[in-house]
Amino acid sequence: MPQYLFSVHHDLTEPKMNPEREKQSYLDTGAFNQRLIEGGHFIYANGISDPKDSILVDNREDRGIINHDRYIKGDRYLGGFWILSFDDDDIAKNWALEASKACNQIVEIRKFHN
Repeated sequence: MPQYLFSVHHDLTEPKMNPEREKQSYLDTGAFNQRLIEGGHFIYANGISDPKDSILVDNREDRGIINHDRYIKGDRYLGGFWILSFDDDDIAKNWALEASKACNQIVEIRKFHN
């Protein structure tokens, strides 16, 4: 069964969710995760630290460079992700619509190589 990366994207230019909406988002995402588990689609999911905590490592040609910086600059950043399995792209798209609604963020779908 194909596996998919659902990336949750945040935008620094958008207003921060109010505490009540943020709490509801966590509850909705938890319920969404439970449906994924019950449906046999769930492999792994997690949020990730703030982009200000990013560390870049470049050891191409033994450079040994380690910097506290982001690789991709800008207002958008990856805030979390799911690794999921579905029978096909159409099913993945429908679940992504639910994911976006649950977490109240933009969700990008990418399929893993077989």
